[in-house]
Amino acid sequence: MRTELKELREQQDAARAVLEQLVADTANHLQEQLDELRSVLGSTVPAVQPQSSTEQAEAPCPVCSTDVGAQLGQLLQRYEQLQELVESVAARQAAGEAGRRQAGRGQFPLCSLHVVLGCCLLPQKQDEELLKHIQAAIAQVQGDCEKLSSIAGNLMDDRHQRQRDIEALFQTLERLEKEKADKEELVLEIDVKADRAALASKVSCAQFDAAVEQLNGMIRETLSKVACQEQDWQQVQQKLSEELDSKLGRPELALLRQQLEERWRSDLKKLREKAPWVEADDAAGIRKQLLAHFHCMSCDRPLQVLAPGP
Repeated sequence: MRTELKELREQQDAARAVLEQLVADTANHLQEQLDELRSVLGSTVPAVQPQSSTEQAEAPCPVCSTDVGAQLGQLLQRYEQLQELVESVAARQAAGEAGRRQAGRGQFPLCSLHVVLGCCLLPQKQDEELLKHIQAAIAQVQGDCEKLSSIAGNLMDDRHQRQRDIEALFQTLERLEKEKADKEELVLEIDVKADRAALASKVSCAQFDAAVEQLNGMIRETLSKVACQEQDWQQVQQKLSEELDSKLGRPELALLRQQLEERWRSDLKKLREKAPWVEADDAAGIRKQLLAHFHCMSCDRPLQVLAPGP
């Protein structure tokens, strides 16, 4: 019986050592992962929040929209449960160790060795079940840690992407400011060119005064020429008036014509009466004054007058 108890004690010690080592390693690993996740989340979430407040419209990411705080709280809660399980295992192992020490000292009679052995085997079974439960909890916690690590990696990638987007936005902003400055300079140059064009379309006061003086001189010269022409016109008009006064009018010319015709008829009649009568057969020819054809200078009427003698 003592040999069996000794072997059982050795097995329990080995299982306890393995369990303690496994629990310690798992606790240390979980603690490191939790510390790393806390540092990553502490540096990622505050950096993401100001950037998300500046951007107005972005596509929602299912990974980024996960409630990281809730998952972190669940992970901490499971870690606390795991610590409680480890403490309970340690307490049970301490109780089993005390029982084994009492049994080794011979404090229990032989009749109660079976009871002690049953009590020692029962904690071993409970420890195995608890170990399985702890392993399942550790696997679940590790899965949650992997999920949180993936989420943290996605958040870091999202942070880097947003940082690149912000840098590109700043570059675009600088380019727009530069183009705006170039546009303002272009508008200023256009205004200056327009002012120069307006200035070129205007004349100086000296040129304007010189042109006005030249125009005044030309106007005075023209007025003097018009005055001279008016004097010449008055002289010509006066001369024409004098010549017209010296000329006869049409009614006077008609009377003069009538008088001249009457005088001509009377003179012609007298000449015919005074001409000698010559027989036709007395001589071979006669001398007779011929009539010449003339036209009146005023009315261009044909006239018959005597031709002057030789």
